[in-house]
Amino acid sequence: MVMFNEIADVYDFRKIYKKDDYVMIMKRVLYLIIIVLVLSASLSFYFFKKSETQTEKESELLLQGLDGNYTICTLPYGNEKNILDPNYLLVIESKQVILEDNNTENYFEDHFRFLCAVDEPGHRKVRWLYAIGEYKKIIEDDVGTTDNDRHEIINVHSVKGSLKKISDITKVIQKKRALEIIGYCIGEFDEEKVNFGFCQKTYPSLGITTLCLTAYSIDVTENNLGNTQFTMGLIDLETGECEKKLVNQNAVRDPNPPLPILPLPFDN
Repeated sequence: MVMFNEIADVYDFRKIYKKDDYVMIMKRVLYLIIIVLVLSASLSFYFFKKSETQTEKESELLLQGLDGNYTICTLPYGNEKNILDPNYLLVIESKQVILEDNNTENYFEDHFRFLCAVDEPGHRKVRWLYAIGEYKKIIEDDVGTTDNDRHEIINVHSVKGSLKKISDITKVIQKKRALEIIGYCIGEFDEEKVNFGFCQKTYPSLGITTLCLTAYSIDVTENNLGNTQFTMGLIDLETGECEKKLVNQNAVRDPNPPLPILPLPFDN
């Protein structure tokens, strides 16, 4: 019985440690917890700033070679305010409209950049830059209003429905190869009038957006009605397939002039 009491005394911390010892241990544990929390917060801040810097570099890369006028949405007359805040309500709404066309947030962040907006009576728009591979395109989202079923005034975005499932597009053929294909397809063409944009050529029934390059032949013909025609070639930049058709000389082309097609530094 005496032996068991001695063993119990050995494991009786109240006899091994005094009250002051308990306080010291608790202080050390508390200090350790504080150090861990500080290190954790420091690492989180470091990776946040690193990610923020990377995003800024990517934005600069996408905007490389872009004319400064593209960041001005206001008209040259009047007192309109040029909006450059990506968190402005109309800008957030425009982004949401694009995402609602079955596009992902990650794809949007990688390939879209906000340029400017204007929100004035009779003139409301949001301008985006889309870039993939060697190609860049200005997207104009003109915003109007209409009444819904409850007679409430709601915004109508021109971009709605025009970029369906664009986030499925991850790879495109190089510009050099695209120009070779279009040369085989329609013959000699004017490179200065080559235009990059969106179309629904491949899957029109499904309403899926593809990326296309269009060009117009230099040679013209005349039909039975005396209309001057030329050949338009349209290349699907995902597959490299070319489609051609005759169009009248006065046919309406893309109202938005294409951006210069610039190779990005990480492309070969």
